[in-house]
Amino acid sequence: MHHNGSVTELWYQPEADQALRRLESDPARPQLLAAVNRVLDQLENDPGAGWVRRHRFVDPPLWGVVIFGEEEWAVLWSSIHGEVTVEYLGPTSFT
Repeated sequence: MHHNGSVTELWYQPEADQALRRLESDPARPQLLAAVNRVLDQLENDPGAGWVRRHRFVDPPLWGVVIFGEEEWAVLWSSIHGEVTVEYLGPTSFT
């Protein structure tokens, strides 16, 4: 698939980066990893897409996506001056 424009570089908070690394090295959760990667790929390609902006938090100003499966996970992210930062990646127990 040809993609015009540049890919957005994702930045990760240390906790989100560690959570992703743990998930990548866990052979028992391939579906969860695939679902998380779909969200991250979308953020790289088009963070303006509606489905990755399903949840809006005001303080701090974040967008969020909830992944439903055998585990419920969330990806919370912010965008400042076109830079996307993954602020949180993990179980939705934050709510």
